[in-house]
Amino acid sequence: MNSTELGNSSYRLQVPCGLTQGSSITVIGIPNGILGNFRIDLTGDSIPGEPDPPVILHYNVRLHGDKITEDPVIVQNTWTVAHDWGEEERCPSPESGEVKK
Repeated sequence: MNSTELGNSSYRLQVPCGLTQGSSITVIGIPNGILGNFRIDLTGDSIPGEPDPPVILHYNVRLHGDKITEDPVIVQNTWTVAHDWGEEERCPSPESGEVKK
């Protein structure tokens, strides 16, 4: 399956039958630009009465670090209109070692 729609400098790919327990998605890509960061958002179907669909998984790869660390970090999160952003999960965790920034 390849990306099917380009919009707002991002690719959108619809998973035709959805995901079930035990299924997986493999993404292969090369980030471009000087920042070297990229993100993948898995979104659900739009919910009637809500302006934006829920983000089931927000996967943000920051190759040059962020405000907490100068080392590469992966941040995972979820979002809904009702609950806003959920608790952020970071890998590696900032508690696991020395924070440089």
